Amino acid sequence: ENYVYKNECIYMGHCEIVDDETGFKAKSRPKVGKSRYLTALNRGRSQGGCDWIFDYIYFVPKEKNYSELESVIHKELKKYNLNKDNHRELYDLSIEETIDKVKHIIENLAF
Repeated sequence: ENYVYKNECIYMGHCEIVDDETGFKAKSRPKVGKSRYLTALNRGRSQGGCDWIFDYIYFVPKEKNYSELESVIHKELKKYNLNKDNHRELYDLSIEETIDKVKHIIENLAF
């Protein structure tokens, strides 16, 4: 079989958690990254009682390098980075803004 895509992808998502005392739902800042195994990523991100939500997934074509694409995306979004230790993939953008910017970057690169 000749697949056009691999399971390597760029994802954008966030965590949601419900406060036990108030019942209010809170959302984390959007996170952009790469993955080969979305199921494992989902399990890892959902630790601690939060629900990980994939907001956008772009499966990288077979002939393209997903690590290079991720690097370009982070470089383009750097001015929105929260600059927190160990959180270089979190951005000070809404979920919708992040999806739009990531899609725009991918489209302009003809990935």
